[in-house]
Amino acid sequence: MMKKNAFYGESGSAVLLTIFVSAILLTVGIGFNWIVKEHINGARALKNKTEAMLKITSTFDTLIFYLLSGKRTNDSFILSAGSDLGVVEISLDNSMSKIKDGMTLILQDANGKLSLTSLNSDALKRLIKNLDPGRDASTITDSLEDWIDNDSFRKFKGAEEFYYKTRNVPYSPRNYPVQYLSEFSLIKGMDKELFKKLEPYITILPSGGFNPNTASDEVIMAYLDIDENSLRALHEYRANAPIVTDRTLHFLTGRKIEKLEGTFFFPYVNYDLILSYGTEDSMYTIKAGISLSQTINYPYTVVYWKEG
Repeated sequence: MMKKNAFYGESGSAVLLTIFVSAILLTVGIGFNWIVKEHINGARALKNKTEAMLKITSTFDTLIFYLLSGKRTNDSFILSAGSDLGVVEISLDNSMSKIKDGMTLILQDANGKLSLTSLNSDALKRLIKNLDPGRDASTITDSLEDWIDNDSFRKFKGAEEFYYKTRNVPYSPRNYPVQYLSEFSLIKGMDKELFKKLEPYITILPSGGFNPNTASDEVIMAYLDIDENSLRALHEYRANAPIVTDRTLHFLTGRKIEKLEGTFFFPYVNYDLILSYGTEDSMYTIKAGISLSQTINYPYTVVYWKEG
């Protein structure tokens, strides 16, 4: 009787051991299968991203060629005949253009934004007040001027090196034009929340004047200091023809630019560019600031570049 019980006890232990070992092997197998799938997905994503990178950089070079050989209008580029980008006209007002192979392009004339380099403090101040009425815009514009100039004399509401030292931040005024757009968020009076509101309407590229044909409503209202009624009149006129003279602008809005220097009512040589390709899972994008001002040595210049 005792031997029989011992036999059954040994058999039960063997069954439990077999189940335990099988469970371990199954777990290891599932884990290995998951690792293999993740590696395959990672390799596929890397392959797609690499292909997108090669395709988009090639398209960027092609785009530059057609921009250099194309014709500028008041609000767009007309590309030369035979363009293989899939479009013959590219808007310069920050609107999206669909080009070949499912790529998208956004091109913005620097004269249609407010430049932090060719600074118009009054226009920037109005933009800040329009987007965030409770903000002390004078502090921001004075601090930006202090950030850019190469002296240590503080503007009325500005901030020089002493201010930043007392805040224990690891930076001080650059004493040079802003080199990265996000740098604007570091100055006195600014924060990330306000920067996100301002970002679509500002640029670090130098501007040569103002172009109401490529500017957003927010920039137009800030630059010209007009209300929505005047903006509506400008929209209605611009739907049929571009604005090309101070006389027309004054008739529509009651404002004149009244400056002899610069390029007005026409695109400048500097542009913010966003070129994208791929799917949401493997999107590749180039964000660049380009200058199409040709010199003896260079047909164009890249002012800033970010890709990924």
